[in-house]
Amino acid sequence: MSSPLLVFLYVSTDLYHFEDNGAPELTFSEDQDSAHPYRRRATNPPGLDSAAGDTIKPTYQHLELWLSTMVQAIFNLNDTLDSPTTPSYRMFRQDLKTAMTSYEVEATCHVLFDTVIDRCYFRFRGAAKDNLALKTGEGYMDDRDGKCLK
Repeated sequence: MSSPLLVFLYVSTDLYHFEDNGAPELTFSEDQDSAHPYRRRATNPPGLDSAAGDTIKPTYQHLELWLSTMVQAIFNLNDTLDSPTTPSYRMFRQDLKTAMTSYEVEATCHVLFDTVIDRCYFRFRGAAKDNLALKTGEGYMDDRDGKCLK
């Protein structure tokens, strides 16, 4: 895995300005190279010291094991609360033609794994209002700051 880069951009927090004809004055205009990093900026400080990497590096060394565990967990329908007739349940029944392929599930696990590692390095990206970890209930407070990963 290559080292993630932090991108810091200054963007005014003022309300949007509109021209007389009603068109907004675009902050990024056609500057995709600034718009995308701004949208993916970290909005909370990291919960772990990523420089130490005492848990992240060994986790990546066992990437195949973690991905295998994730795929198995997704296809394991034991003790699920969904009814066997629901689409969400049937999506993972390997004996049905409507089931997700192993390629789709494994690719999704790669994305999820990378997202978790990214959060270890940078914390939540995007608007704070979209950060569901900030709305955790009692007993899950460590999920808010990543202490559950230590």
